[in-house]
Amino acid sequence: MIKVFLISVCSLAVVPFAQEGARYMLTSSISPSSPPAAPARSPAKERELNMLSNEIESLTNLRDYYVAKMTRYRNKASRLEFQEMGLDESKELMELADKLEGIVEQIEEEIVRLEQVKESLLKGV
Repeated sequence: MIKVFLISVCSLAVVPFAQEGARYMLTSSISPSSPPAAPARSPAKERELNMLSNEIESLTNLRDYYVAKMTRYRNKASRLEFQEMGLDESKELMELADKLEGIVEQIEEEIVRLEQVKESLLKGV
């Protein structure tokens, strides 16, 4: 008796979920939820776009590394500036940070240039 009751309760609890899943599958197959497909590109263009994306990502990582290093140098220089023996080292660290800032600017210019090249490829120019 208890087994029959448990089976009927379980079947009542599972049936609405099963119907909901079938309803969801039916509506998802009918309604177009995916965006229209992008126009096909040539394999050479895809390779070039992937290469540009990889290079941009690599330069972005390099830029982030130098920005972090520059920030560490500036923070350390700020701390050493107020210590008796640290003034010379503070100046050296600030000069290093300024050099790194120049490197970061060059990397950012290269990233911008590569992104423009990538955009022109995507537009098909």
